[in-house]
Amino acid sequence: MHFSFEHAGATFVGERQGEGQPVIFLHCGVGDHRQWYAQVEHFGQNALAVAYTRRGFGDTKHDDRAFSHVDDLIALIDYLGAEKAILVGNSMGGALAIDTVLVHPDRVSKICIIGSAVTGDDGSWFDDNDNPDVVNEMLKSYKEAYSKKDYEALLQISTHVWLGGPTSDAGRVSQEHRDLFAKMNKAIYAQTPPSQEIARSSAFDRLSEIQHDVLAICGKLDLPYMVALHRRFEAEFPKIKSHFVDDVAHLPALERPDLINPLIDAFIFDD
Repeated sequence: MHFSFEHAGATFVGERQGEGQPVIFLHCGVGDHRQWYAQVEHFGQNALAVAYTRRGFGDTKHDDRAFSHVDDLIALIDYLGAEKAILVGNSMGGALAIDTVLVHPDRVSKICIIGSAVTGDDGSWFDDNDNPDVVNEMLKSYKEAYSKKDYEALLQISTHVWLGGPTSDAGRVSQEHRDLFAKMNKAIYAQTPPSQEIARSSAFDRLSEIQHDVLAICGKLDLPYMVALHRRFEAEFPKIKSHFVDDVAHLPALERPDLINPLIDAFIFDD
């Protein structure tokens, strides 16, 4: 079911289904709430499954004012009438889940992070020479297209890097998912990015402080950097269950819900 809610000068849109404890799905930086359709339908059978689109993405509307993605997420939990929520975040959404549990540990039950970023990670720990040449060439082209606002080239490269995986065949993922990825990214290109986000404190050196249960999932076809970051997670989070999944890249829950949903199911519902 489509829903919307208002907070701090923004009208957020999303999908929700079911009843009970909220499970909130947080999209990546190349998507919006639509990447979670299969999860909202599945998890809405046993919980209140919610996916929403953040400021700067999709059809969410916002004015130009100071804001915090963490505050927006807490406002959503309040809107749902819940004390706590389970957070499931992909990439930038994973970083938001981590930031939220650090700032508001009493509002979060547990977190699942998928191909996750981390606020404050400058990447200096990773040697780009460990990348295959094709990956470095692709990332260089990605940055050039982004700087030139060449959205046609950017979409083509993004589809290969993020959806298919930089070392995989460009057409590996189904046309249905490629079409959805294009729609979500064209919506991003059409947005006026919010310019007054309140800076979030670095979480990179604070992961060991998180005492909540953490499920970390990474596609083996994701960027080598992301795979290496998830290996670091195994040593940083005190209470982590970690999975590296074959034949998926940066958006594994979108392309293979049959593989990812059971992992999240077990994490959420099995004590």
